[in-house]
Amino acid sequence: GLVSRQVEGQCERFGFDFDTAGDAPATTPPSMTARFLEGSRVIRVSMDIDRTVITDQLIETRLVDRLYVVKGLDGTMFVDLHLREKAVAKVTVTNSPARLTLELAPGVGDIGPAPLFSDRTVLITPPGDGEVGSEVEVTGYARNAEANVMIVATAGNDVVLETSTTAADWLETWGEFEEEISLPSGTVNLFVGEASPADGSLQGVTVGLTVR
Repeated sequence: GLVSRQVEGQCERFGFDFDTAGDAPATTPPSMTARFLEGSRVIRVSMDIDRTVITDQLIETRLVDRLYVVKGLDGTMFVDLHLREKAVAKVTVTNSPARLTLELAPGVGDIGPAPLFSDRTVLITPPGDGEVGSEVEVTGYARNAEANVMIVATAGNDVVLETSTTAADWLETWGEFEEEISLPSGTVNLFVGEASPADGSLQGVTVGLTVR
């Protein structure tokens, strides 16, 4: 129902408040898990909820760039916080009112690549400018029309793969997508997004890959 944030020195605190189906403040929080996505600068908080009034927010604090509320392929929802720097995190859950509090402080060491994003597509994997095997898992979330997600791979001027998959949502909030693809060895540009209904131009994100 509400996402709030507070910055105190180097610490950043994000509060997630929950409502009942009747739009009253909930007293008991849903079940949830929180984890860092391996190899990416994303904290994912998975929640057993079925509706949201918030879809995304631009944060732009020192540690967090933006967040997205996403319907997963399994029907549940999750919140992804895209980090700007390495961070350590602490999660607490309280009752009456139901709230999840996520506290962040600066961490030490390198951080993975930032997800690529456009107005209606976010690509989590594969990461940008990386080396991958021939079998590639394409994951992320989108709000493309009719939940359709195009995936096009090109090598030079040749299209080596063109397929599509379906996101879990697009009307209410962002919808998760996932597709396994096979790519030829060499340098490949991978586009993920949609074709513009106006002129057919591709709108989304493109990542350069080196395929082993």
